[in-house]
Amino acid sequence: MRSSIRIGDEGPKVLSPVFHADRGRKWMESAFLKLAREMGVSSRGPVMKAVAVGFDALDSFNEWQYRRGQEILEQLKPGEKAVVIVGRSYNSCDPGMTLNLPEKLSELGVLAIPLDFLPLKAYARDVSSVHPNMYWKSGQKIMAAARMIANDPRLFGLYLTNFKCGPDSYLQKFFTKETEGKPFLTIEIDEHSADAGIITRCEAFLDTIRNAKTRGVRKPIPESSFASAHVNGRTIYIPYMLDHGSIFAAAMRHCGVRAEALPMTDEASLELGRKHTSGKECLPSIITTGDMVRKIYSPGFDCHRAAFFMPGASGPCRFGQYNKLHRIVLDELGMEEIPIFVFDQTQNFHQHVDSLGPSFRLLTWRGFVLLDLMQKMLLERRPYEANKGEVDSVYQEWLELLVKLVEQGSNGFEAFAGRLRQAFDAIKIDKSVRKPRIGLVGEIFVRSNQFANDFIIRKLEALGAECSLPPFEEWVDYIDYERKRQYRLEGYWKKYVKQKLTELIQERAADKLRRHFDGALEHFGRELPTSEIIARGSAYLDDEIKGEAILSMGRAVEYIEHDFHGVVNIMPFGCMPGTITSSLLHQFRDRNGGFPMLNLVVDGTRDSGQEI
Repeated sequence: MRSSIRIGDEGPKVLSPVFHADRGRKWMESAFLKLAREMGVSSRGPVMKAVAVGFDALDSFNEWQYRRGQEILEQLKPGEKAVVIVGRSYNSCDPGMTLNLPEKLSELGVLAIPLDFLPLKAYARDVSSVHPNMYWKSGQKIMAAARMIANDPRLFGLYLTNFKCGPDSYLQKFFTKETEGKPFLTIEIDEHSADAGIITRCEAFLDTIRNAKTRGVRKPIPESSFASAHVNGRTIYIPYMLDHGSIFAAAMRHCGVRAEALPMTDEASLELGRKHTSGKECLPSIITTGDMVRKIYSPGFDCHRAAFFMPGASGPCRFGQYNKLHRIVLDELGMEEIPIFVFDQTQNFHQHVDSLGPSFRLLTWRGFVLLDLMQKMLLERRPYEANKGEVDSVYQEWLELLVKLVEQGSNGFEAFAGRLRQAFDAIKIDKSVRKPRIGLVGEIFVRSNQFANDFIIRKLEALGAECSLPPFEEWVDYIDYERKRQYRLEGYWKKYVKQKLTELIQERAADKLRRHFDGALEHFGRELPTSEIIARGSAYLDDEIKGEAILSMGRAVEYIEHDFHGVVNIMPFGCMPGTITSSLLHQFRDRNGGFPMLNLVVDGTRDSGQEI
């Protein structure tokens, strides 16, 4: 909001407290006390009294909703139909957002029941077993409501969403599976919505449900994660994001797990992804879906010997729901027996890493560090190469050698690093005329995947720029940092100590490799610790907002510190962290004297206007 309405340091004060309702009321009380102090109230007594009164009012209201909901359901006669307004409260309870939709339904002769009036606790356990990683509280309620609607022939759903709602792009697919065979209506609201069209759609929907005498024939979504990565000797296929997937697969093979990194996405794969998704999901989700389906359709594919790999997360981004969508798509293709190995990067991370063997993590980490250094040298040298194509050729040659080194699991990484440095130093370059330096930030998949971003770096280089891209290490370090912070918050001290020791071992191993490249890189020869990147980004965004937005803002500040000339923020259409970053970069530009920045939204289509 500060960025959008240009509130400067001398403007009105904006109170922006952080409320973690999931941490319990004691924690919430401390947040209210902190807020009160910001408002000039230092006495604890009146604040705690006000908080108690507020929570009592909230509890009373929730109890009233539950009782009233029970009364309504008891009054519904057999054969009578009612519509449940499904959606987030900030959509479904706002008459401006809904265009008074409940009243319109009443005028059409049907009762509209708010989602919060339903007795959903009875369905919560079932939902948590089917959607164990549904980290959005509203998503949990919506899935419970779907289960209830499917089981009650009197109830039908009207799913109210808003344009570009990130979570709903997945929840609507899950809602459809939970209520399979039972009609429901989706209404998407934006600033252009008008009464006439909505009324027409509601009339058609009511005509449909008045004659419907069906329960849902719910098709449960099976749990897709596995404690063991071996998945009964199957080959684990890793969808392409960047070349690091080849390192990951090589380390798995060294540890006795059959693994294969899939090639870079192409247009055919993208088309398959679009065919099997709604198009509202994240572009990375669509692309990885297409990669999986392309592999299934490839000659010689054996579904009895195959598994797919997909990392997992616990929000707030949509990324953690990708594997559930992939599970649905595979099932719809009749591939129910193909497991998805969900590699959790949060609470179960160490368990999943350990399942791959004692040497897996350090082996993979060394490979990642060297590959990040290779990519930095590639980007710094390619714009200045004397013989066009030589840098790419050297990079590809040494990438293949690195994959072999990782698969062999030898201890020759330091010697390899020295030879790698010599190979890049031997490339003839001409830096007599320096080119403008452009730094890229944004969502990790599309900024890293050349196909997804329409080869933006090569296009910028063709226009005369030198580019820099955050390494994969940035994300690995960040999830380690957040995991450690969560362990400390929840009191998991054994896990916290294990994480700290792991980081110390990793950093020692990485430093032995990085020192071979001292003096070889002009920028980012050593990455800043995550805490320092977040400290830079926190000038624009509270560090309680998890995900890539604060990393992008911290990296943008770093680019200025390294005398870069511009920043490009790449994000998928509708990306939640990307949308935040795109707004904050306007404030970033203003604070830095009109520093050039560009927000680039990608959706898989080729737009020639972007080059202009």
